[in-house]
Amino acid sequence: VDFIYVNPSAFACIEAEHGSTSLVSQISLRKVSGQQYQLTKFGGVIMALANNTSVQNVTDLRGKSVAAASISGLGSGQMQFRKMIGKGMSYINDPKQVVFTSNQGKVVNGVLYGEF
Repeated sequence: VDFIYVNPSAFACIEAEHGSTSLVSQISLRKVSGQQYQLTKFGGVIMALANNTSVQNVTDLRGKSVAAASISGLGSGQMQFRKMIGKGMSYINDPKQVVFTSNQGKVVNGVLYGEF
């Protein structure tokens, strides 16, 4: 293989296993309220509804239903799992259940509509 185009989490594995290097990185543009922003960093969130007072920090996810787009998704899965691990948690055993939706929109809507 001479060239690949992969998501950041897959590249991190390939880089660690095979010593590959990145030729280019994508910079995304987002428009919010008429203003355009260049996004040069990648991130993810852990969210709960504002009226859900039982979730105030990462360790409060113990015994709760947790949803992510995918176990291999960097922004909707791996970053959040790393945060849980950093707090001494197991992202598989500590939540009541872990649901993978294959779509970030389904995660957000699931929280909004009480599915997770």
